[in-house]
Amino acid sequence: LPQSDNNYLIIAKHSGQCLDVKGGSTENGANIQQFPCNGKSNQLFSFIPKQDGYFKIKALHSGHYLDVKGAKGEPGANVQQSTYSGGGNQLWQLVETDQTKTDQEKE
Repeated sequence: LPQSDNNYLIIAKHSGQCLDVKGGSTENGANIQQFPCNGKSNQLFSFIPKQDGYFKIKALHSGHYLDVKGAKGEPGANVQQSTYSGGGNQLWQLVETDQTKTDQEKE
């Protein structure tokens, strides 16, 4: 599991691109996207342990946290950065999977 005092790139398996705060914005509500990895601080995140195996995920450059906008629960809800509110929409769980291939690799 991640160490809370380390910063990490979060890389999408299907694209090889990094999680990125769009445009390096430090504003609340800035969009989270995938973008070619460049190692800038808007692509670096720390994982801060909370209760029951969940983490707050903090953007290094802004000090804001990954947040499901509006605490929406439906598929396709946007992820943004925001100040920490303590809501469940800002807590994330890392789940080990036995999936070793992407859907494209299986075809």
